[in-house]
Amino acid sequence: MKQAFMLLAAVLVTTAHGQCGMTTYVGIIQGCHFAPQANVSTNGGTPPYTIQVEKRNAITLAWSNVFTVSNDADGFVEMPGSLHDWDDTDRARATVTDAVNCVATWTESFGTYVHFSPVPSVSIDCVAGTSSISINTQLCPNGNLFSLDGGPLQNFLSYWSSTSPGTYRYNGVLSPGTHSLVMSDTFCSSAPASPTYCYEPTSISFALPAISAGDCGVNFRVRAGLDGALPTGTIMNDALRTAGLLPATEPYSALGYAYVGQAPGATVSPSLFGITGNDAIVDWVVLELRSASTPTTVVHSKAALLQRDGDVMDTDGDEYINMPVSPGSYYLAIRHRNHLGVMTSNSRALTLNPTSAMVDFYGANSGFWGTAPRVQRGTVWCMWTGDANSDGTVKYTGPNNDRDPILVAIGGSTPTNVVSGVYSTLDVNMDGQIKYIGANNDRDPILTTVGGSTPNAVRVQQLP
Repeated sequence: MKQAFMLLAAVLVTTAHGQCGMTTYVGIIQGCHFAPQANVSTNGGTPPYTIQVEKRNAITLAWSNVFTVSNDADGFVEMPGSLHDWDDTDRARATVTDAVNCVATWTESFGTYVHFSPVPSVSIDCVAGTSSISINTQLCPNGNLFSLDGGPLQNFLSYWSSTSPGTYRYNGVLSPGTHSLVMSDTFCSSAPASPTYCYEPTSISFALPAISAGDCGVNFRVRAGLDGALPTGTIMNDALRTAGLLPATEPYSALGYAYVGQAPGATVSPSLFGITGNDAIVDWVVLELRSASTPTTVVHSKAALLQRDGDVMDTDGDEYINMPVSPGSYYLAIRHRNHLGVMTSNSRALTLNPTSAMVDFYGANSGFWGTAPRVQRGTVWCMWTGDANSDGTVKYTGPNNDRDPILVAIGGSTPTNVVSGVYSTLDVNMDGQIKYIGANNDRDPILTTVGGSTPNAVRVQQLP
């Protein structure tokens, strides 16, 4: 590394005349990733020599003694401290004193070093349907070198194109996944008082998601739990799917929900209902992005699919949700046809990259709007069940309660009747049956939600 900067040292050499005919020649060797060095040679005088190096504060202009070296008037002298200790000053002074107190001095300017941290960003070409990586960087006088994924150093401008001042986009093809980029500052040295860009860190890691033109906007991940579908454990039941009762068309338009930004009637491929195990579909849900400044305002909403392990799947089968809105901060709310909706208590920053945001209604125990917006079942946090009439409240008694429609549905006068094979909001435990009494009935969960011992209480959905 020292030899690599010899040419720079030659440029910076200054001759300083001193007493007794003694002269000293000193050049400063600077680099991006090591402390500056003084290349000292002295002619004349009587050894041994002592070298004192001082630096000038760039603001106060005061000189301070940095270090003294004895018997070392020739060769490299490494200045103590890191480069950051030196690059805030513009001048350094060296004084060489021989054995009989003859003195030679030298004063020299430092070059300007800028420590630069490139920041990668992922973008999508909505026409071509491809994703790409861009970075903000500065070009060195002799051009940058870079290495991608551990490959050889290559000429930067041969592979990157300028998209705006200081920003460059990679022209090659990158597969989805994690990549590493190394920016080299080997040739970034320049003349004194000219900027030299030092890249920190030297290696940058970034993830290129498997996204296409259909994912322009924001992408994020969501987890949620339904109380009615989680009698025990941490994995919800998929009885509706198993019985073939899940509709291929979203059910919320028929219940009176008005989507914002998405047409009603979204459909999914029936093949998604063939998935089994923890990723099997439990039911349809609705997701809402709301304004960061006015959380009552829905900016965009769409239907999605909830899996047994709590993950929410987009209707195209992606394990993340896409909404065609500008990147920024939004509140996120989730709704279900017979559970009470939940919303985040703060807006969340959403970007193009789906790995940048996870909104966890399922496992997180805080960060949600209102008072007791969810119920804890074991280690899982769930949306409250029991909203059989989909009006945003759960009531066991009184006008518009959620219990009476269940009794009416099974026949009223015969409370032991069971209606099987249905996809209905009255099936609050989501087992494909409507029952008023007996094991696994749909009346008891309503009573549990309102408080059990106070049947006249009302549980209200915590959405602004």
